[in-house]
Amino acid sequence: MDNLGKCILDSLVYSKVIVDDSRKYVKKLTFEDKGNQKGGAVIVRIKERLNVN
Repeated sequence: MDNLGKCILDSLVYSKVIVDDSRKYVKKLTFEDKGNQKGGAVIVRIKERLNVN
């Protein structure tokens, strides 16, 4: 799972879902292992933060 986050963030930037994967834009990144799933799967949830300082 070490490289999973980088791959997911790179894909989100490439597909223009997020502007950048820097800490300015990505405040929290959490992974949860659900065990082996037939066919594999990744679920991404994105929440917008509005001017939270």
